Amino acid sequence: AQGWAARNALRPGGVRAQAPEEGPLAGMEEDPAAPIATLNRTPGAPQSLPSVITFSLQSASISVGRLESNNVVLNDKKISKVHCRLTLRTCKQKGVDNGEILKRVFIKDSSSFGTFVNGQALQKEQWVMLQEGDIIGLRNPHGNASLGEYLTRYMEAGQAAASSAQAPPVAAAPPAAMPPAQQPQQAVVDPRLAQQQQQQPPLATEAGAASFVGAQALPGASPADRRP
Repeated sequence: AQGWAARNALRPGGVRAQAPEEGPLAGMEEDPAAPIATLNRTPGAPQSLPSVITFSLQSASISVGRLESNNVVLNDKKISKVHCRLTLRTCKQKGVDNGEILKRVFIKDSSSFGTFVNGQALQKEQWVMLQEGDIIGLRNPHGNASLGEYLTRYMEAGQAAASSAQAPPVAAAPPAAMPPAQQPQQAVVDPRLAQQQQQQPPLATEAGAASFVGAQALPGASPADRRP
C-alpha cells in the first residue's frame, strides 16, 4: 500500500509486519493501525531480536530469517535464509454454530533445522494457528518450550483479563435466618386431679419410712406424726 513504509518505520526495539496485498483482512471497517496481536521476546532470546512484533490490519505479515531482506533478522548458523513466515488471518471458531470470527496469527516453517511451537517441531510448509500464550522457537529447544524466542499475545485476551480484574466482587448472600428456639412445653394439670391430691390424707407407712402426700415426699416426717 502507498505510504506503508513511512507509516511503519521501526520503533526502538520493535518491528511491524508487512501490509497484506489482498486477503480476508483487506477492506474491514476497523482501525487499520490498531494492534491485534503481538509477539513478545522472551528473556532468554538474543537481544538482537526486536523486543515486540506487532500485527494489525495494515501490518499483517512478516518473514524471519538470516537474510537482511527479512523483517526479523537473526544471524545464527541454525537459522535459514528465510526461516519462517507469520501472517494474520481471520478464521471462524470450529464446533460452534454461527461461530465467532477471530483474528489469529498463523506460522509456517520454511527452515532446514525446524521452527518450534511450545517445544514441538512444525511440519514443513504447513500453516499452523498460534494460540494465546504459545511460545515460538526459532532454534531447537529440545522439547523445552521455555527456551523459545517469542511469546504470543492477543489484545482481546489482555482486555478480557483487565475487565475481569476490574469487575466488582460479588456480594455474598446474607446468612439464612435461624428458626426461633422452641420453648419447652409445660405439662397441663387437670385442676380436679390436683384438688383430689390436696384432699387425700397422708398414707400410713412403716416405721422409719418417709410420709407422702400425693407424689411429694415430706422429709422429716416420723411415725409419731401418724394419726390412729
